Amino acid sequence: MLYDLLFAFLHTGKYKEARKIIETPGLRARPGRLQWFAEKCIAANQMEALENLVDLTQNFECDRDEMFFQLLKLCKEDDWKYLKDALATLKGMLEGDKVPTQLAVTRLVQALAMKGDVTRIEVVENMMRNIGSSIRLSQMVFINNKVLAQFKNGKTDETIELIEQMYTGTGSQVTSISYVFRKVMEEKMEAELEKLSAMAERLANQFAVYRPVTDLFLQYIKCGRKDAKFLLQRCSAIAEQRPILLAFVLRSSRVPDQAPLITGLLELIPDFPEKETAYAYLMKCYGRDKDVTA
Repeated sequence: MLYDLLFAFLHTGKYKEARKIIETPGLRARPGRLQWFAEKCIAANQMEALENLVDLTQNFECDRDEMFFQLLKLCKEDDWKYLKDALATLKGMLEGDKVPTQLAVTRLVQALAMKGDVTRIEVVENMMRNIGSSIRLSQMVFINNKVLAQFKNGKTDETIELIEQMYTGTGSQVTSISYVFRKVMEEKMEAELEKLSAMAERLANQFAVYRPVTDLFLQYIKCGRKDAKFLLQRCSAIAEQRPILLAFVLRSSRVPDQAPLITGLLELIPDFPEKETAYAYLMKCYGRDKDVTA
């Protein structure tokens, strides 16, 4: 009954009354009910009600990371107000010595990238500087999304030059820009994709840096693009990148209905390194998907 009143007050904007309900002696946290209302707020785009729920329940014994994540779900790429609210929430949470989830921060940074907001991505990066490792937040989340933000701002050539320098510089810490390749394809940014492809091939042919071109090749396979075949013809060294290719097979085997990705890879590279291992994972895919005919 008290929770029904609490949610009714939050829904109608009567936050003082809602606070009185929360302060009722003996009222205990009910995570299931709280999550239900949070999801209802998300469905109705009620940012203010959800913010007040998060604020009012700060002393409850409930998953604060989950509450914060629910709040960031309202960070829609087409609504700048929600992004600003999310930044303020993140700042307030950190000031209160509360730690967000990796997924929540990643989602916020990705939304900022789609708005081309490099400045605020860097603000979040600075906020996470001391706690990023504790929530396993990779630095590549910021690098990849700053690249995408710059593409959105039309700074393609300068950004690609910076990526190239990151891969060829001394003591480079860059691992993978696979996420950049995927988002560029999803957003149909063909001009940027063409320049990224040229950069990846240049890194492979001139600097023997094969990670970018191999990541691009695998993203082509995931997107079902024939470009994978032509890229392999131009850069045969892709077929020799055993650790990256095997990691792709392993990841694909863990996701339902991804067997075609493994078969597509094996068809393109008949002399696949560790072919027996790849086929073993493929059989696991068929078994999990109950694909008897395969």
